[in-house]
Amino acid sequence: MQGKAVLHLSGVCALSVVVMLGLGLLGHLRQLADPTDVVLQDGILLVMMVGLNLEWLQVPVFFRSELPLGQQVRLNAVPLLVMALTWLDLLGMAQNWFHPFAMPVRLALIVAGCVAVFEEYFFRGVVLTLLMRALPHHLLAAVVGSGLIFGSFHLINWVHQPLALTLLQGANAWAMGLLLAAIYLRTRALLWPILWHFTHDLGVLLLTGVVVDTRPTTSVTVGTGLAIIYVVTALVLLRPDKQATLTWPLTAISHHG
Repeated sequence: MQGKAVLHLSGVCALSVVVMLGLGLLGHLRQLADPTDVVLQDGILLVMMVGLNLEWLQVPVFFRSELPLGQQVRLNAVPLLVMALTWLDLLGMAQNWFHPFAMPVRLALIVAGCVAVFEEYFFRGVVLTLLMRALPHHLLAAVVGSGLIFGSFHLINWVHQPLALTLLQGANAWAMGLLLAAIYLRTRALLWPILWHFTHDLGVLLLTGVVVDTRPTTSVTVGTGLAIIYVVTALVLLRPDKQATLTWPLTAISHHG
């Protein structure tokens, strides 16, 4: 199982990178607007990934939780608070910069939705589970590894923004990936990470648009603080006494809840 999972993970990540670069180049050559490019790219990638999963990977992806709603909300208490603080920080920076929305709200909703659904299905639904299969007795290592893969995919932004800012985004995405993986594992519902991811990206898109300039969306101090909160919250959610109940993604079934 471990060798097969590694092969699946390597193949699907390599294929995703090639398709992302190819679609990005095609969008550039066709002179598509950046939001249109993102929607088409993530839409195509999502359809491709769902098809590959159904026909090849056979990774179970659960969207709805069997836990009571109240328990799900309690598990997401800190992430929901961080989400609210992030929005307050984004709105405060927008007010300080006298910066109007960089993108129409309707378009931002579409882009944020496409990005959130594809990235959560791929990184939390597929990549995390394949890593757990490859490392069946090392849950935290699988979670950290999935976060590193999630962060490394953000390095593609280097093509249109400074390296320092890209590395900062990658590090923050790694920390966020840990939190989203912990939320998914504890709730067994991909809808929660999708909601968190969507809300986060919606704020960033409204403030900066798709192409980020040399200004980070938050200060380095705030970004570092948020990253620490992400990691600590993930470790609390994945504390040793809870890990024994989190082996459900290892089951090789094709049922998608």
